[in-house]
Amino acid sequence: MEAADKIAEVTQLLTQASEAWRTQTNETAQQAMAACEQALRLLDAMEAGVSQSRLRAAAWMQRGQILDTAGQPAEAVRCYDQAIAAIPADSADDQPGLAAAYMNRGNAQQRIGTPEALIAAGTSFGEAIVRLERWPEPRPGEVENTLGAAYMNAGICHARAGDDASLGKAKKSLDQAIGVLMRAAETAPVARRNLASAWGNRGVLMLQTSDWTEARRCFGETLTLLESLRVEGGPAVLLELASTHLNLAQANTASGDADAGLDSVRIVLSLTGAEESANPRFCELGLRARHALCIVLAGRLSVGQAGSPEVAEMISEAGDVVEEGLALAKGWGERAQWFADPSLRLFEFGCWLYRTQQPQFFAEYIEEHLDADARRAAVAGAALKAAREGLRKKSFASLAGDEGEWLQDWTALSAKVEGMAPAVARA
Repeated sequence: MEAADKIAEVTQLLTQASEAWRTQTNETAQQAMAACEQALRLLDAMEAGVSQSRLRAAAWMQRGQILDTAGQPAEAVRCYDQAIAAIPADSADDQPGLAAAYMNRGNAQQRIGTPEALIAAGTSFGEAIVRLERWPEPRPGEVENTLGAAYMNAGICHARAGDDASLGKAKKSLDQAIGVLMRAAETAPVARRNLASAWGNRGVLMLQTSDWTEARRCFGETLTLLESLRVEGGPAVLLELASTHLNLAQANTASGDADAGLDSVRIVLSLTGAEESANPRFCELGLRARHALCIVLAGRLSVGQAGSPEVAEMISEAGDVVEEGLALAKGWGERAQWFADPSLRLFEFGCWLYRTQQPQFFAEYIEEHLDADARRAAVAGAALKAAREGLRKKSFASLAGDEGEWLQDWTALSAKVEGMAPAVARA
């Protein structure tokens, strides 16, 4: 077979791999992987050349994308390394391919998420930036969009490091991302999505540095952009919109505006509600929002006038939110374990709420929601111990009739919980 025929065959295989991978099912992923491996075998049998090197890089890139999508980022990184090694480094025509390989490698390293991987990801994005910055100006909007994404991702990596020097680098990178993406959005509407994310990540960085006013401004910019994308963006934009409102709630509450914080959290729940029983990402965000709402209400309860209608209304709302959230998680059946952490935080808040505000329902609440969960048993045991100790500080003669019954119920339930936790743990 002539070299040109072999190159044509490899090109066809890579086209088949790309088309199969786009559907992203297990079967088509296997087909795509097989096509990539066949292409690489053919390339191994060919003489070296520029065309062969570029095809080799494309095959390794495609293989890395398949593995990354399949949740194997470490294996994907190794593929991207092979792609980078195959691309002619000094060729101006190959700089876009190198930039894409470094971007993909950085994304995979971010997903690995270890401190070492995040440092490596920042380096990968830096390599992509160097090559994209070399693009002759005026750069096309798509190139500006990729450059802005590289700056943004580098900023995210720096922010996750958390030390003062890294936070300064993160702010610089995110500011550069916003500047580039604002230019890109003028000619490439797709850049508006990245621009919204850049503003959102800058807002999260401001939360890390306790700059509540600037965080609120950043999230406001994000929300304006996301609202303009809401109709065409589908569930992904809706989820990002809800997540941004939750971040805004944190900024509002931390700045002392509890009313605005509550308003923001309630917006989150209005956005997630219709999708929570079908989409796990919406469910997880909805549970987090409910916990945030409860924490804000708890702060207001601590300064409210006991027995007032306002306090009674807040207690009722908090109880409803906890019950609703726990029922939501339980409704996922065996998959409820996906939400074990946020539902545990809601359960723990409910223990505090009923113990301190509605002790007459405390035992009933625990028995209803304890489930076969060792962590919930531990939380319930601690809450019951605190409740019993609170009553025992009184003399038995001064206990009201109801309080005596509560103490008996809590003591009996404590024995049940203490006996249950080790058994659950062994299971």
